[in-house]
Amino acid sequence: MSDDTGPPDGFASDPQLIMLWTAPPDLTGKEMQGSGPPSSTMPPMSDPFTVDLASLQAAQQTMLGAGTEVVTAYNPVEQATTQAVLGNTVFGQQATFNTLEPLTQGPHRPTSEPDYHVPDTALQGPAQQYAAKMNPEMTRVLRALADGMQIAGTYIAMINKAGNIYTASDKNSKVPPPGK
Repeated sequence: MSDDTGPPDGFASDPQLIMLWTAPPDLTGKEMQGSGPPSSTMPPMSDPFTVDLASLQAAQQTMLGAGTEVVTAYNPVEQATTQAVLGNTVFGQQATFNTLEPLTQGPHRPTSEPDYHVPDTALQGPAQQYAAKMNPEMTRVLRALADGMQIAGTYIAMINKAGNIYTASDKNSKVPPPGK
């Protein structure tokens, strides 16, 4: 069973997504400094290569923009789904009907008074069975979407780290002494 602080048993816990960055951080290389002991030997020679940091940051910005769109669309869907699951009514689990003829007779009810909000037990039972299967599936779909966005965010952060690694290695590069 669940309490008021979380989803019912069997349901995935769905986060509210937020964007930690909306623009790529500067590529300073400072995050990489001091990550290892200084070497007294020269590293092996390598062929020259270039990295276009402006393209790297432009790609990050494009991905961050797409991520912002996903987060903006996801959170209202997550909130509506959570309300539907916790409200326990979206599939007709608490369906009622009105009738012009009273279903109950008694000394305090005139026979000409209609009954309102009579439980529709024929619909409620199947609706509750369906909700018991569908509600966890809806939350699992949300979890998959949130997990996918988290992976995309991790990829964006790794691109940023790659840019910082290149920047740090460029700053720490040394020209070999003449004749070597």
